[in-house]
Amino acid sequence: MHKLTPFLLAIVLFWSPANAQFSEALFSGQLLDQQTLKPIPFVHIVGVKTQVISNSNGVFSIEIQKGDSLTFSHINFERSSIQISEISDQVIPMYLKKKENLMQEVIIRDYLPEEELKQEMMAYKVPYTVEEINAVNNVEYSTLLYKKGYIPEMNSLDNFKNYMKEPQGVTLFSSDPSKGIIKSIKRPSQQNKSYYSSSLRLNKTKIDTTMIDQFFIQKK
Repeated sequence: MHKLTPFLLAIVLFWSPANAQFSEALFSGQLLDQQTLKPIPFVHIVGVKTQVISNSNGVFSIEIQKGDSLTFSHINFERSSIQISEISDQVIPMYLKKKENLMQEVIIRDYLPEEELKQEMMAYKVPYTVEEINAVNNVEYSTLLYKKGYIPEMNSLDNFKNYMKEPQGVTLFSSDPSKGIIKSIKRPSQQNKSYYSSSLRLNKTKIDTTMIDQFFIQKK
């Protein structure tokens, strides 16, 4: 029995420092803003075995071993890790760097009332494509040509009346009634000669007229 006592005492002395080196201890700290030095509440602290959250004053306590690392994460601060080399009974201040959140520009506008929105939609002009513009111009040009062109259903009298309505017409009346009526039509744009004849009845008198080279001459 006396022989075992020194052996057991040696084991206890050898094991105690080693066990103390790897035993867990309570570490306390306070998390502060690096710029403003204000406490940071509700920071998530993760250790090797456990994890905690700091209180409203940024203070936390966690059981760790000497040499363990603690990781701190917060939505408004950069994530960081710190290795704990010494464990003391005091509250150790620890600093975190704030994130730089770059947000895109956001434009807030009031919605238009339903009636105004309908009016805006009705007043909006849809831009035409080049093909649509060309199609509209072609239709307008074709309509203009149809209105200004010669109508085959017109007879000689209708054509004569329509010709006399042109603004370029000039009427000359002879002072001698026996010479009848002379009408001259000035048409600069028409280069080719035209010819047609027709019979007109004026005051129950049959008059035979002939148009040659843009002149109407009464036949006796």
